[in-house]
Amino acid sequence: MSIASYADPVAKLLTYGRGSVNRKDPWLDYVADAGLTSDDVPELIRMMLDPAFNELDSESSEVWAPIHAIRALGQLRAKEAIAPLIEVVAWEDDFIDSDLTRSLSLIGAEAIAPLMDLLHDPEKGEWAKSTAVRAIAAIPKHHPEAREECVALLRTELRDLDHLDDVLMSSLVDQLVRLKAPEAAPEIEQAFATRKVDEFLTGSWAQVQVDLGLKQESDFTAAELRPEPPESIKQIRQMLNFLDNQSQSNPQGFGKAPSSSSTKKKKKKKKKK
Repeated sequence: MSIASYADPVAKLLTYGRGSVNRKDPWLDYVADAGLTSDDVPELIRMMLDPAFNELDSESSEVWAPIHAIRALGQLRAKEAIAPLIEVVAWEDDFIDSDLTRSLSLIGAEAIAPLMDLLHDPEKGEWAKSTAVRAIAAIPKHHPEAREECVALLRTELRDLDHLDDVLMSSLVDQLVRLKAPEAAPEIEQAFATRKVDEFLTGSWAQVQVDLGLKQESDFTAAELRPEPPESIKQIRQMLNFLDNQSQSNPQGFGKAPSSSSTKKKKKKKKKK
């Protein structure tokens, strides 16, 4: 089916274009502006998943319609859209991950179990799993009653340090800090002890304690509050420094030829002997 098959009010999403999909700009009120209702959810899901949009010119206004559909599904609190939205999360498209995160969080606690299933799926990539973590952590912003459950689940995930890669571990720490969850301090401290946490994302352990309200900045030195790169980045920097130092010394056979004056001096030394 072509994009011409969409009828109003869903068809109006074809006209919005890129202007309103910037991450820093507030979302349009699709329910009010386009007149969407719960009856339009199936068509919005079809629009979100429709491969026909992949064939459109990148400069067309219609090509942005699936992003508007993602946002509209969130605003409609469409529970039947949870599984399709999570399917899109698995695409690992960082351009739309913040839209997916917010839409799933708007839908609410019903999205938690499916997001946890994604998090435990060995076939899913680390970025999709990080998006799932962010979505779970965002749910209490719109549904405060779900905070305790979300924090508990993220803490449990963070305890399994042996099975967490650096990206997912850092994401879990970051989101627990953003949730202002001081109860997660024991798990977060253990994560920092592995030296795998990306402090440029989370802040140093000292800074995290300040952010969680457990300590004050005056309790630490400036060095303790300053983030350190993870060990993997340190190793890369050490290798780059080594290569840089090597390049500064002239390899044999490629160095600067001695000047005639220096050659003469050497000959004079030989005569003295």
